[in-house]
Amino acid sequence: MNNLNQYNEYCQRYTRIDGREIAMPITYADIKERLGDEIYSVDFVKLAKLREELEQYKKDNQGKFFVPNGTAEKFINAYAGQEFNGINIYFNLYVGGNDTQKTTAAVNSFINMLLPEPINPWFDETFYKSFRRPCRARIVSDPSTVKDKIVPELEKWLPKNSYTATKGRRDYLSEWTIHGTGSKFDIMTYDQDLKEFESADIDIQWFDEPPKREIVSASIQRFRSGGYFMFTLTPLMGASFMIDEYINAVDDYTKVTTARMEDNCLSHGVRGIRSHEAILQKISKCDPLEIEARVEGKFVFLAGMKYPMFSKDIHIVDTIKYEKEELNNRYIIVNIIDPHDRKGFVMGWYLVELSKPYRAVAIKEYPEYPFEKIRTCSKTIREYVGIIKDIESQIGKPYLRWGDPNYGEKQVIRADSKDSLFEEIYRISNEMGYPIDYKGVQDDLTIGHKAVQERLRWEKDLSTGEMVINPTLFIKKGLYNHLYALTHYRDSDIDPITGKEKIDPDGKDFADLMRYFSVSGSWLYNPQLVGRQLEYQSRER
Repeated sequence: MNNLNQYNEYCQRYTRIDGREIAMPITYADIKERLGDEIYSVDFVKLAKLREELEQYKKDNQGKFFVPNGTAEKFINAYAGQEFNGINIYFNLYVGGNDTQKTTAAVNSFINMLLPEPINPWFDETFYKSFRRPCRARIVSDPSTVKDKIVPELEKWLPKNSYTATKGRRDYLSEWTIHGTGSKFDIMTYDQDLKEFESADIDIQWFDEPPKREIVSASIQRFRSGGYFMFTLTPLMGASFMIDEYINAVDDYTKVTTARMEDNCLSHGVRGIRSHEAILQKISKCDPLEIEARVEGKFVFLAGMKYPMFSKDIHIVDTIKYEKEELNNRYIIVNIIDPHDRKGFVMGWYLVELSKPYRAVAIKEYPEYPFEKIRTCSKTIREYVGIIKDIESQIGKPYLRWGDPNYGEKQVIRADSKDSLFEEIYRISNEMGYPIDYKGVQDDLTIGHKAVQERLRWEKDLSTGEMVINPTLFIKKGLYNHLYALTHYRDSDIDPITGKEKIDPDGKDFADLMRYFSVSGSWLYNPQLVGRQLEYQSRER
């Protein structure tokens, strides 16, 4: 093998390494490092031509050399290892600030599902390989984004001569066909008539920037045999419905990736491409009212959230394993109640480690259906005792019970009794053979919220991605009301209909449970209680 062929083989091999970069040394020192003394017999005319050919190849096949930053990689691999089953709709959301590779990552995901097979090793995953081909796909965005961003990105990343595109009836390339598979996709805009979104069956749908709810609903109806739904958006006003229906969805077919500008930073991100100075310059030009959306990737209407440090990725745990025999030794369960006279009782159960840093996980809640939709409840105390007993037969009996001192220690309106609600619960539960004894807890709002915030607090080292401060309060996957509280409860909640501040802000009730739990936990820091057998003791009556 002559030296030129050896070098050619080297270049081609190095070009394909993970498909993540192409190396074409251009200095004498670079070449000599690779070929050693054999450099003296290299035909540099042919080498220059080879280099030129490689440059053209890279230009014509940019999709093969796309390298995602760390956050974009997470979005791409949301369903890594899973095989497309042809039944379910897979939702994948990339919610981020400006310049975080949202559109670029989505375009490359899109083309690797339409081409005969993935062309880039970052997409060499079962999900992309198993997706049915040929398929019918659609991209939807606002008119200016389609013309100025999406079409140019498609032309950039799709391999040369791999597709045919025509304008159809639009003033941009709106109808595309992929050679080799016959897969087709069209590009629509949000200003088109709603009926146009109901006109064809779809396998892949990509919404770029916040869509209207009715367009999303109409599009979902076109998925006949499952499919793949992508959303990429900077979370400005206009898509609040996505918080509850997608962002907070907790299931196997909805994945959410959030990104900050810093995630695409050369210094602080993973495989970022923007200098820190350039990012700071962009931030300085942001509208102060939009900075959280454009920089941090947070929905603007989430400004003022009471617990902004909450993160689904960090604070939600999939499974909790413990043995009942370990209760009151390695762990305890704390039961919190927030009773209401009209809407009924709100309750939570928290598993707490009896060793520092006393981590806690919300493992059960009642009710399990959306509490914010309840208007009235007619359950009796006796019925609630039965509910509590049934739940605790499954998870174990609490060591402590705490509750709202205001309503809980308020006198029950009965002619034959002056007992408080907590005393009434104790009396009735005792009669039923399952004594339940609640005590009122500290109810200072400032202290309580600070205690929850301290438990939720976390911090990562930007350079390594490692946690330097770990939270001590977590939520078990599937607890809808706890999640709703952490993502909705804010300092001031304005009713969109009346324009006035709500008396009961969204998520307040389960936020109160976490507040009562967090302030009641101060007893855990008594070292005399740690590591020894604990016994549940009711107060004397």
